[in-house]
Amino acid sequence: MKTTRIHLSVIQLLIAIMVYLNHDEVEGLSKKDHEALERQLKLLNKPAVKTIKTEYGDIYDCVDFYQQPAFDYPLLKNHTYHPQMKPSLSLLKRNKKSSTSNSSSKIGLKDGGCPMGTVPIRRTTKEDLIRERRFNASYAGGVFHFALEQTINDPNLKISGAGTTSSIYNPKVLPNQWSSSIVKVQNGRDQIQAGWRVDPILYGDTRTRFFSLFKAGTTQCFNTRCPGFVIVNTQIPLDMVFPNPPPGRKFQETFFIQRDLKNGRWWLRS
Repeated sequence: MKTTRIHLSVIQLLIAIMVYLNHDEVEGLSKKDHEALERQLKLLNKPAVKTIKTEYGDIYDCVDFYQQPAFDYPLLKNHTYHPQMKPSLSLLKRNKKSSTSNSSSKIGLKDGGCPMGTVPIRRTTKEDLIRERRFNASYAGGVFHFALEQTINDPNLKISGAGTTSSIYNPKVLPNQWSSSIVKVQNGRDQIQAGWRVDPILYGDTRTRFFSLFKAGTTQCFNTRCPGFVIVNTQIPLDMVFPNPPPGRKFQETFFIQRDLKNGRWWLRS
């Protein structure tokens, strides 16, 4: 009996070691990779003045405005941004035609969001960073299907922004798929996107989330991971989950990407 127990213990230990090794093999991460991710987490997750946990399990840290990740970017070292800043231009005109069964999702953090002088930043986990690596690999070799509307290629046409009103859906996707509804402003290979997205590769779930994507040449980044993306809103963070509408109704949101012609800054507004 003792021999059997010893054998079972050895087998269980071997299984545990194999599971552990296989886990690292699946992730494709070495010890140095893990250490690098830990260092990255320390840089990304700033000290919080207040922490808000959503009903979906996401954690948002209310970070001092001047300590948000954007200001780690060297080119913003001597910036002139401040918590109360606003664009000097008015919003693009909204199309007021809307179905009576549609209403705004009223997306936002509970209890008024973050205190003045702070901004909500979704807390990053090591799993988030690992998924980002997977996403970049899968996105590069993906096959995409689009339904779109675009402007005529006219060199005399000067565009300083665009907007769209989109119904909020939660389409079913496979683990290696994603779906989104976006407004995109593009010049050559450079582009800015904003809207909603369902992406199990990027987020680890199939919820519909508010997102932004920046591309410059072959480089791309999402949300607050983008250098130079300054958060001003204290209640509506990027990565936020859109709630499900009541039966018989639909939620819709308007997304604007617009350039302030006075200073050249781009604004994302919803």
